[in-house]
Amino acid sequence: MIGACEKLVEKALKRGLSEVEVYAVRNLARQFTVAKDRIVEAVYRDDLEVGVRGAIGKRAGFVRLNSLEVGVEEALDRLVAIAKSSPEDPYWSGFPADGKPLPPVKSFDEKTVSRSEEELVEVLEHTMSKLKEPALAKGVEAASVADGFFSVMSLEVAVANSNGLSKAARRSVVELWLVLSVEKGGLQSDKAMTYSKNMLDERELEKLALEEGENALLFFGARPVESGVYDLVLTPLATGDILAYSLAPAFSALNVLENRSPIRDKLGKQVLSEEITLVDDPALEGATGTRPFDDEGVATKAKHVVDRGFIAGLLHNYYTARRMNTEPTGNGIRQRPHMLPLPNFTNMVLKPGSGSFEEFARDVSREFWSTR
Repeated sequence: MIGACEKLVEKALKRGLSEVEVYAVRNLARQFTVAKDRIVEAVYRDDLEVGVRGAIGKRAGFVRLNSLEVGVEEALDRLVAIAKSSPEDPYWSGFPADGKPLPPVKSFDEKTVSRSEEELVEVLEHTMSKLKEPALAKGVEAASVADGFFSVMSLEVAVANSNGLSKAARRSVVELWLVLSVEKGGLQSDKAMTYSKNMLDERELEKLALEEGENALLFFGARPVESGVYDLVLTPLATGDILAYSLAPAFSALNVLENRSPIRDKLGKQVLSEEITLVDDPALEGATGTRPFDDEGVATKAKHVVDRGFIAGLLHNYYTARRMNTEPTGNGIRQRPHMLPLPNFTNMVLKPGSGSFEEFARDVSREFWSTR
């Protein structure tokens, strides 16, 4: 696929574009859909998405393709027209050149993607059974997996540009989402289970299913919470969700440049507890964001953004790094292949403190629990 991307770059340059970048992702996916304790659908997909960015001087645009061969000429015509009609960006700095060597990270698990459909169905059925097991053992009247899906994806990623950059990698992704519904004494409680990694770990999956099955029982007998000040005890998953939506965007260098970040003038200053250390780790084993290069082809590296409460750094794509006269950090991430790469975390890691969840809970006087 990388060769086809390189040829597309050459074609685009012949149309009069001064710079071109092609980013392509091929996704071989197997997905199973669940409803009312049954696997109701199994789908195999072979999708290709391509994003092409091009510039004429400081005027840039991008187009989307679903093929590296069909419809290319028409797409390039549109790209040239878009670039010509786009306003100039005085900060436009083009695309990165082929630079630092790539780090040795494991972003692809061959064992996972080589599982047969029969094996994956067995894993899914076993997980559903384990999810219901704790509730049934406690004597609920009914327990069922009401909804959900299980997906195993093999991704081939390629990026090439007119500055000689040409890189390709493979990534694997496993995603599971199941909703357990339990009934007891005329009451109903639902609990979602989520699993997202780049490899299939059956022991971890079974352990998680049993834990979430137990958690489903916590909602029976729930009552309104009295007003007041509480110490909130959160599980790692709940903490991660909160940080991802509320804190992570603050470290985007683009948000800093556009005055959308609360830490825009806080670099080097302490703004959080000294117990907080936050790292972006693109080599984290098993995580879905693990990758040797970002979506612009820049080599990734681990970095502190918060060090014992102090703001230690920002996340950069190539555009923001050039604009702020610093090095890109390998954090240009696209939501979809045809979208712009924006500064974002690969894998956000909050360094753990000491002590167990139960110990933390014993230390607070008034608390309520969040298990999601």
